[in-house]
Amino acid sequence: MEEKKYNLIYERWLPIAGGKSISLAELFNNNDVPNLGGNIVEIISILRFLLAISQRAFTPRDENEWRFTDIETFKGKVWEYLECNEDMFYLYHPQYPFLQVKDIANTTKKPFSILNILLPSDNAPILTDFQQMKTDISDEEKAILLLTALNFALSSKRGNSKKEGGDGKALPPGPAIGKKGYVHVFFMGNSLIETIYANLLTEEEIKDLPGMKYGLGSPIWEILSQNNGRIPENRDTIVHSYLGRLVPLTRSILLVNDGVYYR
Repeated sequence: MEEKKYNLIYERWLPIAGGKSISLAELFNNNDVPNLGGNIVEIISILRFLLAISQRAFTPRDENEWRFTDIETFKGKVWEYLECNEDMFYLYHPQYPFLQVKDIANTTKKPFSILNILLPSDNAPILTDFQQMKTDISDEEKAILLLTALNFALSSKRGNSKKEGGDGKALPPGPAIGKKGYVHVFFMGNSLIETIYANLLTEEEIKDLPGMKYGLGSPIWEILSQNNGRIPENRDTIVHSYLGRLVPLTRSILLVNDGVYYR
């Protein structure tokens, strides 16, 4: 049986402005962590993930509760949630690897480059060496690629061609792109914790969001763990909930040491 490896709570994988990486444990037990580093696609994807964790742990009832809750109380609630649910945050797990689908391991294995939306597709010409991706990437890089691929998946036949066992139709784009593209706007604080807290929505605000008939909902990692790494038949509660949009399940992905299963 595959062993549990690389827990995202304790491993250092979050890129921080200035070049270093920290863990979720370090983030939610400190006040002076600077804002995220990386390219803009990575920053947006990781910030949405951090917001999803935070909203799951603490969603204020209204603006009054948001305004009068101090940062230490907020951090304590998030850290308590992470400690109680650490088994869900293993990038490699025999039953439910983080944000991955176990039952696609019988499909064709692909290179990690399929997860990188900044690189050309399999049949596109490469103009420069910068458009090539190394094959021996770290677990830190895999975790970031996983988040960016789920948020910013492009509409394409990647993983769904008839040759790969699909129906040959283009898969829809990720919710961070949408059909016409979105402008992503976030309030920025003096630290990453301040930035996260400034962008929390209240229960009242979530009720007013269009298309969110299930309100806050449950995060994908909880849903997958409850279904032993499989996608539930009814995905309506995922698609039409706030947490299901912050960290979506737009593609079925399974990471392995030398490649990725993708559909």
